[in-house]
Amino acid sequence: WFSKSSNTEMKLSHTEETEILDKEGLEAMVFPRGSNPDLSPLHIICCNDTCSFTWTGAEHINQDIFECRTCGLTGSLCCCTECARVCHRGHDCKLKRTSPTAYCDCWEKCKCRALVQGNQTARFNLLSCLIVHTDLVTKHNSRGESILLFLVQT
Repeated sequence: WFSKSSNTEMKLSHTEETEILDKEGLEAMVFPRGSNPDLSPLHIICCNDTCSFTWTGAEHINQDIFECRTCGLTGSLCCCTECARVCHRGHDCKLKRTSPTAYCDCWEKCKCRALVQGNQTARFNLLSCLIVHTDLVTKHNSRGESILLFLVQT
């Protein structure tokens, strides 16, 4: 049942070993071991979207709306889901129980970071690099959710 290693065993080539080390090195730089699982660059780039005001303007639409007491988005003012996640992370920000027909007011009270669309080609290239050159796709967020499950559900 036990035999010595032979020359017929499959061994990694120098190129394959280098690729593995490069992958581990890149991942260590972009998402060091022990990092908050919710801050994985892969999860952020896939979950990060633009402020709903980008495409609605001042037209009210049916959407989940949030109030941020920290920034004064209360009463008739509100922010969209993306702004609640990006601009108001860590703030006293809660889902409003009122009519969900509104437009996002985030930009009126603070410097909205989700309103700027950016370059979709560069974003896609970064996503491709993170998938091909790291193992981040195998990592789960703090709720144990896979990014693949999120992408299938959206």
